[in-house]
Amino acid sequence: LVSSIHGAIRTVATDYPDDTIIGNIEDVVKTNGIENVAILPYAWGTNPSLLLDAISDISDDSSTTNKQQDWRQQKYDVILLAEVLWKDTYPFHCDLLFTVQCCLSSTGIVLITIVHRPTATHSVEQDMEFLSRAKEQYGLQCRYLGLNHDYKDVFEDDRDKHCEVHLYVLFAHEDACILGSIDQWWRITYSDERVTG
Repeated sequence: LVSSIHGAIRTVATDYPDDTIIGNIEDVVKTNGIENVAILPYAWGTNPSLLLDAISDISDDSSTTNKQQDWRQQKYDVILLAEVLWKDTYPFHCDLLFTVQCCLSSTGIVLITIVHRPTATHSVEQDMEFLSRAKEQYGLQCRYLGLNHDYKDVFEDDRDKHCEVHLYVLFAHEDACILGSIDQWWRITYSDERVTG
């Protein structure tokens, strides 16, 4: 949603296909008066056509014929994965990577925030497997960008407790990784007070 406020041509927000979850996102968008956002229910690893259709009309050429021929080549320049790795999602890492691979443009980047929440049955190393699989299976390079301590942990009883948010970027081509822009996004995301809810 912050990306939409800061000038993204099109923002597509997805979450697990559950009416309550999707309804919450719709409420946040409505509360903040954010436009040009598509909110889609999507399960990782399923057919990504719905995600690609959401941006298929973004083109300099308005020719219907070209759109029909090229819509599957229209992919995402930036994919944001916000705290999607924890014990319950560990079995679905491959599904998420499949979706990323299908939807990311050849010069695109993936920004992923990770808050490690180890349990008796889930380790930090299992979270990190996602990044190594991205490289081994899809050739995506990984770069660590930094750590943020300003994020209040909504999963803790102590609402004043802050968690450590790690930011990584995944990219296929070195020239796609514009670190200045990414650093700017990182600062904006954790200082922007215009989004509530």
